[in-house]
Amino acid sequence: MGNMLKFECRRLFKKPSFYVCLGLCAVFTILTIVVSRANFNDMLKYYSSSIGDEYSYYSLENMKETFAKNFSPDMLALNNTGISMMSTIMAIFMGIFVCEDRVRGTIKNIYARGYSRTDVFLAKFIVASATATLIFTAITLVAYISGWIMFATKPFAVEPLKVNGIWLLILGKFVAILGVTALYFMLSELIGTTGFSIAANIFLPSVASMILYIGLELIYFVASKGDNFNYEAVMKIAEYWIYSLASSGFAEEMKVEDYVGHLCASGGYVILFGFLSWLIARKKQVKN
Repeated sequence: MGNMLKFECRRLFKKPSFYVCLGLCAVFTILTIVVSRANFNDMLKYYSSSIGDEYSYYSLENMKETFAKNFSPDMLALNNTGISMMSTIMAIFMGIFVCEDRVRGTIKNIYARGYSRTDVFLAKFIVASATATLIFTAITLVAYISGWIMFATKPFAVEPLKVNGIWLLILGKFVAILGVTALYFMLSELIGTTGFSIAANIFLPSVASMILYIGLELIYFVASKGDNFNYEAVMKIAEYWIYSLASSGFAEEMKVEDYVGHLCASGGYVILFGFLSWLIARKKQVKN
């Protein structure tokens, strides 16, 4: 198992696609923050020049406070500045990473070296999770540093906000990202070909989200005629879908009980999709 894990790690760091994915996420994060700062500068000029010396102090300071809330270094580390890009990048990368041995036919050579099915699966799953960890960490650091450079300096004369429990919130979002990665891993194992796996990773979870939300709306429409129907209880289900957890499941204003529930759900997805991936991998490997 140890040798197989080292083998997969070496292959990962030799892949140009890994560094391309890492670079794209970092560049997208920086560009988003630069555009946000440019937007702030335009608004600052508008309030200063259009009203002149008689500009409304409240309006200007209110604008600064609004941007401070959304673009302080702490908040940028928490929000989805690069997460949406990361989701697409990981969908593509998992399709390539999981399927390459089967597509090239090298999986038989790996088995011939004496590695068990479980060893091969665990090594790939661990390295896939490590890849998501590295990219998520890079995005978080880039977002924080870029936010500090762009929004913690003059003329943005507002103190950066400090979010209580920021590390816990980042942890929750990180576990949710691992759940999304495990979902992509499972779909790639199920399909087995690079092109179709990439397409499935990109589109199937979005289609599943759409079906879920439409289904819940239909349930509400049909059941709302009843006196005891609780719309909030039905829509609560949507909050626990893995895409919802990764995008908006962890926020500064959430209650402790909501945080714990979302964190447990995210961890549950990692275990569930990982277990299903193992079952799929075992079935396919027996056929080989």
